[in-house]
Amino acid sequence: MNPKVKGLPQLNTEQKTPKHDELQIKLLDKELLLKYITNDPIIKIKIDRIISSANRKFNPDTYSYATPYEDKYLSHSIELSNPTLEYVVKSNNGFISGYIDVVLQVQLLVNIRRIEKEEKQKFTRKEVFTLGIEIKPTISTMGEILRQLQTYKSLTGFHIVIFTPEIKYKTIFEGQGFSYWGESE
Repeated sequence: MNPKVKGLPQLNTEQKTPKHDELQIKLLDKELLLKYITNDPIIKIKIDRIISSANRKFNPDTYSYATPYEDKYLSHSIELSNPTLEYVVKSNNGFISGYIDVVLQVQLLVNIRRIEKEEKQKFTRKEVFTLGIEIKPTISTMGEILRQLQTYKSLTGFHIVIFTPEIKYKTIFEGQGFSYWGESE
């Protein structure tokens, strides 16, 4: 018998499987994480906005932005923190609301190099955002998972990703602003 304890999340049986552990261990590979991040359409938009924002030089004399730099002057790199496994999510009153399977910080560095009036200029802009990755070996109920992801997003402010081999609800999750990473991608 598994009695429910008030304030504690009930463990979903799909999270106690060797497949869940296998998928979680797979996400410790930073090269694989970078592949997913750079191919994720929602994260690509976030990265493009950061690069575009960094590529606007403000002129205080005219209170306007100068022409954006050409691509040849721009470069960017992505660095990842070490992933944290089973990140504790707490509600505002301190109760545990759940555990995000994998959490990591993504640091984007945008470098702009330009020569103006024989003077070399270099600007660097650093932006950091946090990804929370929820692993689902199977999806039995879409609504329950959406509620879980919405709760995590609301309480943490993280960009939430669902990592699953199933694709039947992909467009629904993406339509709600969640990234979808398929195991086989």
